[in-house]
Amino acid sequence: MSPRARFRYGHVRIEDARAVRGITLPPPSSGGGQGHGIGQGVGGGRDGGVGQGRGGGRGHGVTTGASLPPGLLSSAVTLFAAKPAFVPAAALAPYKQTVLASRPTGYWTLDETSGTTAFDSSGNGFDATLNAVPTLNVAPLITVRKAMTFNGSTQAGQTARQVFLPAFSGHISLEAWVKTVTAGGMILCADDSSFVRFFQWAVGTTVVELVLFSGGVGTTLDFNINVRDNVRHHLLTTYDGSVAHLYVDGVEVGTGLAAVNKLDNGSGTFATCIAKRNSGGSDSSFYTGTLDECAVYERVLTQADATAHWLAGK
Repeated sequence: MSPRARFRYGHVRIEDARAVRGITLPPPSSGGGQGHGIGQGVGGGRDGGVGQGRGGGRGHGVTTGASLPPGLLSSAVTLFAAKPAFVPAAALAPYKQTVLASRPTGYWTLDETSGTTAFDSSGNGFDATLNAVPTLNVAPLITVRKAMTFNGSTQAGQTARQVFLPAFSGHISLEAWVKTVTAGGMILCADDSSFVRFFQWAVGTTVVELVLFSGGVGTTLDFNINVRDNVRHHLLTTYDGSVAHLYVDGVEVGTGLAAVNKLDNGSGTFATCIAKRNSGGSDSSFYTGTLDECAVYERVLTQADATAHWLAGK
C-alpha cells in the first residue's frame, strides 16, 4: 500500500496521517490475527487484520489493517472525535481552532498568498480589502501557515463595514501577533467617515497604546512595555467597561482604568482597519512590520485565554 494510506478512527478519516501531532504511525501492513487495534476492521484475516486487541472490542476499525502502537489508542480517541466528518491532515490547525473556540467577531489569519482580500475566518463576513497589497506569503509568526508584512506608508487592510454587531455591549478584546522595530503604527483601528472613532490599538515607542472613544472623546491607556525588538510577540488587550488588561506572550503585563461609560459605535459606518488608521476618509499611522492572526472579540477574554492562544501559536 502507498504511503498515502487512509486510517479511520471512529468516523473520521485522515489522509497522509503517518504523523499526527507528533504521533507516528507505523507503515501499513496486511495480514490478519490479533493486533493493537481499535476493534473490528475491514480487511483480510480474522477481524480484518486488526482484530480484538487492546482498547476496544469489536468497534471502529483501521481500514488498512495496520497495527497501532500501544500508546496511540488514547491519543487517537482524544484528538479525533467520532463524528461524521472528513479531515485532511494538512487542514488540522490547532491555533485557528483555539481562536475560533473563543468566538471572535472578526478574525483575519493573514495567510493569503495572492489576491487583494484578507478573508474573515470568523464566519461573520467581515473581509478586509488590502490597499497597496502588502508583502504576502511571508514566514508566519505562529507555527503554521503564512503572514503579511506591511511597509508603513501605503499598505493596510480595511473592512467595508463595522465589525461589531448590533448587540455590541462595549466589552472588547483585540488580538494580534506582531513583529516590528518601528513605533507609531496602528495594529487595529475603528473609525468612521465623520472622524468619529471607536478604538485605536497601536505600537508606541516604549508602550502598547489603547485609545477608547466615548462621545467623541478618547481615553488613552499606555502599557509600558517595549515590543519593538524585531521578535514576534502575541498581544491581547481586553476592556470590560472599566478596566483594560494587556497580555504579552500569554502573561499579563499591565492594567489600566478607563472611565468610558459607553464606547462609541456610530451608525454602522465604522470601518475596521488593519495596519492603519482611517479618519474622515484619510489614511494615516501605518504599521511597519509583520502582522499575523488579527482578531476582534465582543467579549472579554481571560488570562486563561491569553495563555491558551500563546501556547497554541508559539
